[in-house]
Amino acid sequence: MRCPALRLPRSSKLIISMMAALCGIGLLVLSTPPMPAATLNQPAGQGTLWVFAVGVSHNRNSMIDLQFADNDAQTLAAALDERGKGLFKEIKIKVLVNDQVTRQSILEGMKSFFAAAKADDTGVIALMGHGVIFDGVSYFLPYPADATNLNSEGLPASDFEAAVRSVSLKVQKVVLMLDTCHAEAFSPRARGLNRLTLSNKAARGISLVTDVSDKVPETFVLGSSQGNESSWEDASYRLPDEKEGHGAFTYALLRGLDGEAPAYNGIFYVEELSAYVSHKTVEVTHGRQTPTLNSTHGANFAIARAVSPPPPADGQQAAALVKAGEQARQSGQMAQAKTALTRAAQLDPKNQVASVLNDEVSADMTYQSSPDEQRDNVLAAAKLLKSSGYKGPADPWAPRPMVVAFLDFVTVGGEPEHAGLHDALVARISQSLQGTKRVRVVDRHLIAAVLQEQKLSMTDLSNPATRLRLGQILVSRLIGTGDVASIGKDNYLVDLQMIDTETTELKVNLSERLDGSDKILAVADKSASDILDQLERDYPLKGEVVAVDGDQAVVNLGSRAGGTTGMRMNAVLEKPITADGQVIAIKLVKIGSIEITEVQENGSFAKVLDHTGSLTKGTKVIEAASPAAAASSGKPVPAGAASSIR
Repeated sequence: MRCPALRLPRSSKLIISMMAALCGIGLLVLSTPPMPAATLNQPAGQGTLWVFAVGVSHNRNSMIDLQFADNDAQTLAAALDERGKGLFKEIKIKVLVNDQVTRQSILEGMKSFFAAAKADDTGVIALMGHGVIFDGVSYFLPYPADATNLNSEGLPASDFEAAVRSVSLKVQKVVLMLDTCHAEAFSPRARGLNRLTLSNKAARGISLVTDVSDKVPETFVLGSSQGNESSWEDASYRLPDEKEGHGAFTYALLRGLDGEAPAYNGIFYVEELSAYVSHKTVEVTHGRQTPTLNSTHGANFAIARAVSPPPPADGQQAAALVKAGEQARQSGQMAQAKTALTRAAQLDPKNQVASVLNDEVSADMTYQSSPDEQRDNVLAAAKLLKSSGYKGPADPWAPRPMVVAFLDFVTVGGEPEHAGLHDALVARISQSLQGTKRVRVVDRHLIAAVLQEQKLSMTDLSNPATRLRLGQILVSRLIGTGDVASIGKDNYLVDLQMIDTETTELKVNLSERLDGSDKILAVADKSASDILDQLERDYPLKGEVVAVDGDQAVVNLGSRAGGTTGMRMNAVLEKPITADGQVIAIKLVKIGSIEITEVQENGSFAKVLDHTGSLTKGTKVIEAASPAAAASSGKPVPAGAASSIR
């Protein structure tokens, strides 16, 4: 998870894009002198694109390391380099990451890099890493900086803004992309950042967006999150051919540049690209991160060209290779499958079936070359079979992971080269769900090992009773099943159901159109978002307070059960409602609320936000974000049912 953004002073000709990937809020502020409508038809080969990108994931103080800031900077620069060809006469790129990044290397690097830039050029300045506010001053943290040396090693926003202003005096169109966070998202106890507290609450979320847009005239502003929302990054936020993740906002931007954003005459313009990023960020974060838009002013201009469709012959050859690759994959010939699918993805980069199945084949080849992993799965399968019949913890308030197993998901009809469409969709849905930290998806290799131990085949899973029994053996709370059915040439209907293995209730029932195999990512991400919404309603996270010290609490809900930094929970008392001497319902009475500030595997630290009753060891807590029930409205909850308070 990431946190709120760096506050910048007023600037005259800036485009600020705080893409909330690393810790809080991101903004996209577009500011240029008014430009004629003819700019929308910007001819190819005009001017130079200058891209100066900085990303810090690994700091000298490893306790404040991030995950994907360096990858965000490198991948964004590479994407703009590739997508700028044919649109700009020339492209210049400079990327600084990790220990290359100091205050001097940023300021002096910008000065020297843009020295030869001209007025009709376009400049992109990307800054990804930690941002903090201390004593009212905003800083970006280069590699050497931490809480102890901000004055000497930190980059003050005023110095950075002055450097950007120098560039904007030379170049008419400047795009500034900031991907930063405040230290409030970190635990002072764990990170040693207790001095870096957020002193200005108005600098968070929508308040910052409004402040910036009001002070900078002629601007287009996109904020990556609202109010006190957090911004997110995860390994699942990656394109099919990538090996590392991104921040959610950066990932949405890359998805747009990869061809999903609207293009005009084959060109992406900043305003349309930003609108797409706003929508996609909401989708991939399952509504946890909501960008904000303020576009009363600002000139639109070209930033990249769209991906050209492959020649028909290449598209046909790619389809034939996908078919051959899928046949080889189904027969266990992984090397042949890898060769065919890799070539298919090269011929047709928009063929998402080829890309996703290629990832699956790579995972299978790695698994086949690892006897230790295979042995571990066999042992795990045997252990599960011995303990089958587990029905969950006896205490309904005990934290438990939400485990999901996808069983008997098939493709029905359609083109032969799309025979593996269901595998590609399930792979992507699984990846997206696991990226939320809320769900753990059972590895398909473990499922295969259990089937082998049970002397069952995949075809046996078409029997609902067998699926249910296998789901219980795998200790899965839910099993997912369904199909991808052809309804026309390259058009499919995706039906997905999820069943509770303990109650046999149908909990999720989705139906989505898949109009083209190049829409797999979009359909999978939407399906995962809908699944998560339902799970949050029906299965709010629950736990207990195990210790309280002033306004700090410790709860027994950790990452293993789905706890995440920034999650808000209500502290409640259970009030039984009886009839004829029996408890028929339980009313939850809210006595306070907490926000998780640091997550460990089996427990979390939390800040007490408010309380009307005493929070002590043993006080029950339940996720506040889930609307499964509303005890605050006075409505009783059936005994044993999932419940929460808004």
